[in-house]
Amino acid sequence: MRYLPFEDESISYIYCYNTIFHMKKIDISKAIDEIKRVLKPGGLCFVKFLSVNDFGYGYGEKLGKGI
Repeated sequence: MRYLPFEDESISYIYCYNTIFHMKKIDISKAIDEIKRVLKPGGLCFVKFLSVNDFGYGYGEKLGKGI
């Protein structure tokens, strides 16, 4: 997701469900920049993020602070 092999403003709809939050913060930022780059003006984008209020928050292996 950090590099999308599409031309600028070439995608009408982007759907990202339960994937982007698996990356480090810097990589999420790169992915969002790529999404903005390839999304057509007026296009739709759906990205689902988890939050600390999610029922699964705190489970799993901790990789480091803020990661």
